[in-house]
Amino acid sequence: MTETPQYNVGFKENWYPIIYSNYISPNKHYITKIWGEPVVAFRDSQNNAVCLQDLCPDSKTPLSRGIIKNGSIQLGQWVVSTDGTCEGRDQKVKHYRTGESQGIVFIWWGTGEINQKLPTYPEYTNPEYRLGNYIMDVDVNYIFHLSNLLDPVHYHLLHDGAIPNVTKDNYGRLKPVVIDDGCSILRYKFTNPEKNPDTSFDLAFSPGLTWTLRKGKVSDGSVLVIQQGFHVPMSPNRIRVLWRMYLSKIQIPPIHYMPEWCFDLMMKVILHNILGEDVDIIKGHFNRSVKYGAPEVNRPLTEDTLVVKLHDWEKQCLAKDGERPWFQSDLDRSQDFPIEYPPGNKTWMNRYRLCVSVAKAAALLSVAGVATTLCSKFLFYTTI
Repeated sequence: MTETPQYNVGFKENWYPIIYSNYISPNKHYITKIWGEPVVAFRDSQNNAVCLQDLCPDSKTPLSRGIIKNGSIQLGQWVVSTDGTCEGRDQKVKHYRTGESQGIVFIWWGTGEINQKLPTYPEYTNPEYRLGNYIMDVDVNYIFHLSNLLDPVHYHLLHDGAIPNVTKDNYGRLKPVVIDDGCSILRYKFTNPEKNPDTSFDLAFSPGLTWTLRKGKVSDGSVLVIQQGFHVPMSPNRIRVLWRMYLSKIQIPPIHYMPEWCFDLMMKVILHNILGEDVDIIKGHFNRSVKYGAPEVNRPLTEDTLVVKLHDWEKQCLAKDGERPWFQSDLDRSQDFPIEYPPGNKTWMNRYRLCVSVAKAAALLSVAGVATTLCSKFLFYTTI
């Protein structure tokens, strides 16, 4: 493997996230798409992650309809091994070079030599933070979703308090500073010296359509919340996003005492709530842009800097690759995937908000740990 470059320009020859590692096992597979190409992921007999094209080479039947047996997929009378070889036949299924890093399975999307290390993030191994995961499908093009996430203004105006100490009332003109970390495609830190001088937003866009936000304090350099969105482009009008959120146990002491199941449930609800606020805006923007067209931004505001650079990056990729690498096939196999905590369940969300209100009141009486546990149990037993 050659020296690791900053990133490879283009859509291809980069690592792309597929799914969380705990979603696959030696007897449980996972189906998805990347750039429209159907993929099945599972584990071999050595517990290594394996990704194959989810199409039988003969009939184009999904391999995922078969069973995993001895680290291979058996579909009818045929057995497909981990390298895509179909035993007893001269046909072969497409095999993807696969790796795992920090609880996520990655695919190398390209045919060239792997010249990048698997992505790693320091927060994952930092004992100061607790981590929560979530998955959401959004029926928009990936560029629209990333454009929204890379717009620092919307944290104040759209979410208005969903992120601690970030509200409409303390929004002011943002001051950007470029950060060169050697691995991000673009990264900026924004501060708000006029109305919220002690809050900073560190926004980054990395290879594999990965977005990262670090919300911190200017005064001591601490980071309270880290969010990440790993985007899987499933079709031109659909993405799957693997969401992660890290919370600081030092800055938010009650989470240190929460049981794992309770913390996991709480994080799923928080992420669902925050992301749900984005979805309607993004889908409206996407649908109207497709219907009426949208001119390019020629005179961007300071807050548009990252969005403009995101579009510049996509233009560079198109100039190199010629087109986006969507799967070319007359086989349009739509797959409906069960998503955790589907949007629109207002009863479930209202129960969560009630629990949060009770927990906040209890926290004022210095019994936050007990209150959080009780509220979480209430949420659990009233939603099953």
